Amino acid sequence: IHRIRDLHGKRVVVARGTNNATAFNQLVSSQKLGVTLIEARDDAASYAAFRQRNADAIVMDDILLLSLIAESGDQGRFEILDDTLARDPYAIMIRRGDAEFKVMLDQATEELFREGAMVRLYQQWFRSPIPPKRVNLALPVTEEMARVLRLLPR
Repeated sequence: IHRIRDLHGKRVVVARGTNNATAFNQLVSSQKLGVTLIEARDDAASYAAFRQRNADAIVMDDILLLSLIAESGDQGRFEILDDTLARDPYAIMIRRGDAEFKVMLDQATEELFREGAMVRLYQQWFRSPIPPKRVNLALPVTEEMARVLRLLPR
């Protein structure tokens, strides 16, 4: 299995009710992949099913998957495909009407980008050992992420 199309005829596990499940179901339908879909209760159960060879592949957010792989000592045992199902945005949520706090957050975020701290934070949390277990996700900086880390919010 090197590309999504290689999943045809395979067993694939995904956590029930996640954006990953929705995106993968749409892909299976549109590309007529013919997979056997296994829905697990959550990410940990999905990974356990995959590790126990109850599934040939797992569909999950890369960061969550890398964390589970690293914590279980499975680094180097599995391949994460370059194919991407979706790009989900992340956000900060605050109470409606808290304009003062929003201004402070916007300024702090802009400062992180302007001073290059976002690059250092990425290195600290995704390319270096993370306390307390000293797990290193070793997440490469993709071209897309490199562009994001250089952006200055306006």
